[in-house]
Amino acid sequence: MPVRRQDEDTLFAFCFLLSRLAAAQQLYSGTTSYAGNAFYIQNNYAGVGMSTVLNVYGPDAVGISSASTNGDGVQGATTNGYAGLYGFNSTRYGTVGVSNAASVYAGVYGTGLFRGGEFVSAAGTAVAANSSTNVAIQADGRASGMEVSSGTVGLHSWVRPCPSGCASSSYAIRAENDRGVGLQVQTSGPVGGDAIVAFTWATNSNAAIRANSYGYGPGISSYANNGNGITSTSSAPYVSGAYGENTNNTAGGYGVAGRSTPNGIAVYGDNYTNTQGYAGYFNGRVAVIGNLSKGGGSFKIDHPLDPENKYLYHSFVESPDMKNIYDGLVTLDETGSATVALPEWFEALNRDFRYQLTCIGSFASVFIGREIQQNSFLISGGRPGLKVSWQITGIRKDAYANANRIPVEEYKASDERGNYLHPAAFGQPLSRAIGPRPPAKAVVPTDPGPTH
Repeated sequence: MPVRRQDEDTLFAFCFLLSRLAAAQQLYSGTTSYAGNAFYIQNNYAGVGMSTVLNVYGPDAVGISSASTNGDGVQGATTNGYAGLYGFNSTRYGTVGVSNAASVYAGVYGTGLFRGGEFVSAAGTAVAANSSTNVAIQADGRASGMEVSSGTVGLHSWVRPCPSGCASSSYAIRAENDRGVGLQVQTSGPVGGDAIVAFTWATNSNAAIRANSYGYGPGISSYANNGNGITSTSSAPYVSGAYGENTNNTAGGYGVAGRSTPNGIAVYGDNYTNTQGYAGYFNGRVAVIGNLSKGGGSFKIDHPLDPENKYLYHSFVESPDMKNIYDGLVTLDETGSATVALPEWFEALNRDFRYQLTCIGSFASVFIGREIQQNSFLISGGRPGLKVSWQITGIRKDAYANANRIPVEEYKASDERGNYLHPAAFGQPLSRAIGPRPPAKAVVPTDPGPTH
């Protein structure tokens, strides 16, 4: 028969006495072979304030010790109360859960229609979880697997040194979601802060943050309303602040890609303060689909006469027109003339031709006997066997050139006037340089150093 007592004070005194005597001997033992309770206590107090069904106290012993072979060690339930199971400790842990199972079972497990578990700390750490070989915290939810908020660090996760024999691919945080976001981190407030700060002190090539996408989405997707989408900084030599690589060997791809609005810049690089460095460096072929503007240009090669110790430069040939240059040598026939054949696309590409002729070996009054027609022209007025050097220029008239003529002169925009593309050439400071506003530099988080 269940023991039923209605008086709260009597029940409390009875339980207090039980706990005092339990330090020296086992005062009560109950056994049942049925589906009921071996020991059942009920308190029907309905007044205002907190009443207790069972209050157990032991100054040096365990307040309640419960064990079960196939069921729950301790089970707590409430209909309208604050918690089904509540633990409190003024100096150490309020509730401790330990699982010795070798599989996926947890020391503490919570499930709920809205939250499986909620942890609150007024000053310290809300949840401290350590695992030497497996997952310290695993959270599954239909909405959010884990939701963390804090006035300082929302979530701090650390993987302890791996003992011998365990897997090397350990994770401080691992988040999975087959329909939505695996991990969402947010920071707000007038002071601001970093939503995610990750450090690694590994001496190999392990990353502070590693993101893999095995579907069709990006490994990392970043959006910023007022700042940079991604900022990255490196202080080591011969490495990159940001590095991109595409390993597709069939269809090709982009190691780094940029796209901008009509008035923006897809990729920006600057090196105003160091004349020995480069704003951009390309090792390999470069394709520019569009106009290219520059302050100057040249080729740079290993010097043909001393390739181990010198470079050789030649400057580009510039023109106010979109001009093409063609030249060649021809030997005059027995009539002192020669027809020079040009490529079949010559007249389709060029207009406004200019001619130059130079005799080689002796002088003759050579001239253009017929201008360019049907992609050829005639040189006349020479002697048989005379060698003549010829040069022709033409201005492009193809569809792209007609749609994208390069202006020879133009006024600077109102916000550029009084400033310079190359202020140093005019003895002006860098502050008077014209150019896009450099992106904000990355704010490097304070390195806390290893904390464990």
